[in-house]
Amino acid sequence: MKPLMLVAMGITASTPIAADDTNEETTPFTADTFEMQPEELVEELSLVQEHTMDILMTDDYAFPRWELENFYTPELSATLHHQWNEDAYIQPFRWEDYTIVDQLVHNDVEEVTVTTPHWVDGEQVATVDITTSSIEDGAGNRAYFDETYEFIYDQTTGNFLITGIVIEQTW
Repeated sequence: MKPLMLVAMGITASTPIAADDTNEETTPFTADTFEMQPEELVEELSLVQEHTMDILMTDDYAFPRWELENFYTPELSATLHHQWNEDAYIQPFRWEDYTIVDQLVHNDVEEVTVTTPHWVDGEQVATVDITTSSIEDGAGNRAYFDETYEFIYDQTTGNFLITGIVIEQTW
């Protein structure tokens, strides 16, 4: 599989995060998360993506970089922060480095496959594979995507973190 875009996000917050426009809230990813119905797991991921966009798109800088670390590893937090707050005149914009953090918010979910936590090279990992499609255009066409969400257990927080998302447009 040749990844077209590398997307990274995760959650480490120890308290529930309320979605701004719904009454739903999300909690940190635990081993129980991967026992949820696939639709519930996708909803949790979508809520995290919505909240992440709220943080990144604030125009008053009320959310400093450390708040991103409630969701992301420090490295991914830095990547996202710089992507959204870097002066385009100083650094040219490079699409290959762009990180999408709201893919599930805008696409329809076609299929979900969850790999429960297991050990790989001394790390406890889990994977969620999702096939999504874009909203139909006027001619009834859709773009389809394969998305892979990779989770790793973080011993510091006791939660699973999303370490990366690979999104590939399939057709």
